[in-house]
Amino acid sequence: MAPTVELVDFRLFNHSLQVGEKVQNRVVLNQNIGEIPKLLLRHSDNLFSIEFAALHFLEPNKNQYKFRLLGFNDNWIPSDAKERVAHYSNLPAGKYTFEVQAANNDGLWAKEPARLEIRVLPPFWLTWWAYLIYLGIIAAAIWMYRQSILLREKLRNQVKMETFKREKTEELGQMKIHFFTNISHELRTPLTLLVSPLEDLLKQENTDASTHEMYTLMHRNVERLKSMIDQLLEFRKIEEGLLHLEVVETDLVRFFQNIAIAFRDLARHRNIQFSFVSSVEELKAWVDRDLLEKVLFNLLSNAFKYSDDHGQILMKLTAMSNKWFFRWKTMVLVFRRKKCPIF
Repeated sequence: MAPTVELVDFRLFNHSLQVGEKVQNRVVLNQNIGEIPKLLLRHSDNLFSIEFAALHFLEPNKNQYKFRLLGFNDNWIPSDAKERVAHYSNLPAGKYTFEVQAANNDGLWAKEPARLEIRVLPPFWLTWWAYLIYLGIIAAAIWMYRQSILLREKLRNQVKMETFKREKTEELGQMKIHFFTNISHELRTPLTLLVSPLEDLLKQENTDASTHEMYTLMHRNVERLKSMIDQLLEFRKIEEGLLHLEVVETDLVRFFQNIAIAFRDLARHRNIQFSFVSSVEELKAWVDRDLLEKVLFNLLSNAFKYSDDHGQILMKLTAMSNKWFFRWKTMVLVFRRKKCPIF
């Protein structure tokens, strides 16, 4: 008669587990190993053994066994009465079926093997929610990568746009400079033609004092217009960095007097009391006459612009030990009196 085979023991890490015994705060066996249809193991339970025995007691040392773990190795592994234990380690996550058959001393094998379904859970990094996290991370990485590409493209377009605007601004600036330069050349020619007749009128000896003064003022203003046009022509030099200081030793008292004369006619028409006074008769200084003239004309032009008619403007030059002052109304300019360029 063929013997019946039963599962009699379950060992985890070579330790025989009892029913209800806890391993890492959980119960592995709720019943005897021969009574449970399924066994659930964690990925960390990677070394276990199953012991089996044939219920045939006539010469039991001659009983024979064979076992296999379907899903891992479908081939039968033979064994004898001395080695009635199946050992397994590091099984991958999945479902398996352990089967074992027994034969008596006459070699008669049982028709049905004993079975135990075993499920090994995957590690946490291989669970479905771990894959969901991986998918989220990959999606976030793809989104961030795309955002970085879009941001880089946006910055590149902004740089291109700023470069384009700068080039257009520079181009417009150059066009303005060309325009003013051309206009300045056109204006300078007729002004130059006015100088010679005015100089001839100034040389006439039969001209009365009032008319001569008027000619002188006209000549001075024409020269001033020419100077202003020359300033427009200097824009190109400024753009190209070719403008340099040209300092010469100058008598500031006489220089200031000539500036003041240019504004006397304007003061007379607006009934403004305009006068120039100096604390010294002569004051030598090294200056760029052209630049200093521009500064003084701008300052005095503003003084006349913001003064009421019938008002008063006082232009005063004061010399001290190593400084000289130019005052009008309540505003003051201070310059060092030494042999070095001021402008």
